[in-house]
Amino acid sequence: MRNQKWGVYLWGLLSVFLFCSCFSLPVIAQEEKFLIDMEFRDAPVGDVYHVLGELAGLNVLVDASVKGTISLYLKELTIESALELISKTTGFRYVIEEKTLIVATAERLRQEFAAEEFEFMYLKNVSVNEAKQLLQVIIPEIKTYVDSERNLIVLHGLKNDLERGISLLEKYDSGETMSAPFITASEEQSSSVQTRAITVSYANGNEILQLVKKLYPDRYFEWDGKLGLLFGRTTAAEWEHVVKVVNQKDIPEFIIRGIVIAEVSRVLLEYQGETKLVAEGEKFHDWLLTSIEGKEVVFSQGNREFTVTMRR
Repeated sequence: MRNQKWGVYLWGLLSVFLFCSCFSLPVIAQEEKFLIDMEFRDAPVGDVYHVLGELAGLNVLVDASVKGTISLYLKELTIESALELISKTTGFRYVIEEKTLIVATAERLRQEFAAEEFEFMYLKNVSVNEAKQLLQVIIPEIKTYVDSERNLIVLHGLKNDLERGISLLEKYDSGETMSAPFITASEEQSSSVQTRAITVSYANGNEILQLVKKLYPDRYFEWDGKLGLLFGRTTAAEWEHVVKVVNQKDIPEFIIRGIVIAEVSRVLLEYQGETKLVAEGEKFHDWLLTSIEGKEVVFSQGNREFTVTMRR
């Protein structure tokens, strides 16, 4: 069994190198970024970071605090996007200093490898409190201080996190950063039309984008796959409708492979290549398994709920 696991893991390593062997891959900072496919099963997390760093042409330093294994399948992503997804999944953080990818826990990075920095940002179109809430959801590692009178937000954190945070807030604050859409005079006069954003975690962002464009063809929308955010310029009422539509569509495509009815009932679930036996009251990819009725299984997350039926 051990030999089989490592055999699949080594195949994952080879598949990444073979896919990219015909390219001379640039470092992440360069504009041109190649897409890669990756698949790992129970691979050491440190080894996965090593592969990505080498593909990017970087030296790699993995701290001893990085432990555990990971199984993943990623398709058509840039190396930078793959690093971000793996960091979010594992909880480990990274910085790039002097062409070296340094990976560790956030605490170790703060203590040994990277000094925290400050950034000051004045906002024009959104309030600093809204910006602070957005950062808390998307990049909670960043600490913030807000000056409401001057609409100023101060960001404090690691350099890599601050760069992501500034990019996020610039897009959130300015319609011009969203491909500079044409804004009518009536829209300019309407103070209720603002740039807004919502996270899309599970659904295909481009499909959601096309759906909301059909709902509001006169409004501007943009999907940012790197940030996992759908942006739009709408009124509050329109955006409330957009949020409802996104919440209805943005659910994981769980597959039920089996149901065990006992004192504590369990469901064998499959999602994105992962199979797990989940009991009532337990979470699977941040969704709570609330009930099992026959072949129907109900999941909830906050005030959201959806049902999956076992296929015949």
